[in-house]
Amino acid sequence: MKKVGVALVMVLALCLLPLSSVKAETKADVENRLDQIEKEIAALKKEVSGQKEAWEKNMGFLKSIKLGGEVRTRWEIQNNFDFAKNNTDDFFLMRTRFSIEATPIDNLRIFIQAQDARVWGDEENGLNGWSRGGDSESQRTASDDRIDLKQGYFDLQNIGGLPVTVRVGRQVLSYGDERLVGANDWSNFGRSFDALKLIINPAEGAQVDVFYSKVVESIRDNRLDEDSDIDFYGIYGTTTNFADVGIKTFDLYALILRDNGFNNDDNEKPGVLKFPAEVDHKIKNQGNSTIYTVGARMAGVIPVIEAIDYNLEYAAQYGTIGSADNYKAVKDAKGNIKKDKDGKDIYKKDGTIPSSNLNAWAVHSEVGYSMPDFMMKPRIAAFFNYATGDAVPGDKRNTTFVNLFPTNHDKYGMIDFMRWQNMQDIGGNLTITPIESLTAKIAYHRLWLAKKNDAWYGSPRRDIFFVTNANRKGDGDNNVGDEIDLLLKYTYNKYVALEAGYSVFFAGDLVKRGGTADDGGKAIQNHKTEANWGYVQAKIGF
Repeated sequence: MKKVGVALVMVLALCLLPLSSVKAETKADVENRLDQIEKEIAALKKEVSGQKEAWEKNMGFLKSIKLGGEVRTRWEIQNNFDFAKNNTDDFFLMRTRFSIEATPIDNLRIFIQAQDARVWGDEENGLNGWSRGGDSESQRTASDDRIDLKQGYFDLQNIGGLPVTVRVGRQVLSYGDERLVGANDWSNFGRSFDALKLIINPAEGAQVDVFYSKVVESIRDNRLDEDSDIDFYGIYGTTTNFADVGIKTFDLYALILRDNGFNNDDNEKPGVLKFPAEVDHKIKNQGNSTIYTVGARMAGVIPVIEAIDYNLEYAAQYGTIGSADNYKAVKDAKGNIKKDKDGKDIYKKDGTIPSSNLNAWAVHSEVGYSMPDFMMKPRIAAFFNYATGDAVPGDKRNTTFVNLFPTNHDKYGMIDFMRWQNMQDIGGNLTITPIESLTAKIAYHRLWLAKKNDAWYGSPRRDIFFVTNANRKGDGDNNVGDEIDLLLKYTYNKYVALEAGYSVFFAGDLVKRGGTADDGGKAIQNHKTEANWGYVQAKIGF
């Protein structure tokens, strides 16, 4: 029995011996494996750290991207805009914009904005059209160049560690109340400039822009004429640092415009210096012109009576206006303009308009009184606008103020029958806020010509209202007319805004006795002398 027990112990020992060896080998392997895992973890941490830095860098760029967009639709109706035929026209306009803004690295900002502008049912689209708020033809006219870039520029910021930004590319220029330089955003196309701009911020609340831009206008014969480019450059400074004395904004500016003229036989180039042609005349071969504009603007409140606000601007112009050829229509015995073999009107040269020295000025003033504690928070205002005209057209001294590249709409009446050029405008308006998101405004304008021998200049790009000297009779013939405007604006939310407006214009003696270029210069006392215009607009933006 004792021998059997010894044998069992020996067998058990022999069985446990390899297990002890296996256990020792597993421990060594585990220690080696742990060392290997620690090395792999260290390498992985290093790799993850690098990936994290790259991811954070990429995410920083992605986070800097901002998307924007706008869809604006407007229905307009016009009645008797030529004061002769009593026609009524209505149309729908649509504008779509999409933008992307990014800051890929510090001090570099990129902005790109695309635009499509069209009339419903019309495939014509573009960015460079010329457009007037109440002009159906010009609203529908788009550049045939099909350029779909509204803005595309980059900013180089903090140049040399200084508060200086350089902006290069296609961009919008907008200054002050946009009476001289603006985006013209009311029109379906708007306005852009190919520009180089230096933005300087010398102190908090102060900015100085120095810019050079080239305006290439499209001519309706579907070609771009490089020789007829318009160069526009200047310096514009603004500050808000005088608020303590009631001046919330103070601007000083100096602007230079060089127009290289044009040789378009139909005088259709929409340049800012286009001569007004008398009835049955056309202007051709305009020479080079240079206009210098200097001015100041201030807006604010009266310090002791902050309920009273004001807005004042004065601009003076100097320079030279190039010569141009004057052509007169050739008529048959019945007074109809003769046609050539291609069916075009025949014109014969009828003298030359000499070059002239420019000396002109313009002023805007408005004073308002707000009552925020009263029901519907009314504000009542009175205004006066004046721009010089030329008393003796065709001589070597020109005193017609030129309002450059403005946003004209709603400055001198919503119907846009007048611009800041050979004009007088006096009137007032009342604004109320029935509810927080709704404002209503009614305005009255009394309009005259500054000089009755000069043209009646409508909104930029269309001078249909020139009245011949021969048809002007009596001292009262500089009375253009009276306009009443009604405007409603409703903000549905931060993305959706609605508008509706209506204007009625009562023609004055200038039209009644003189006629307009659209009706051959005939007196229209036997025609309807009231024009009407209205619109409804919806805009969605983000």
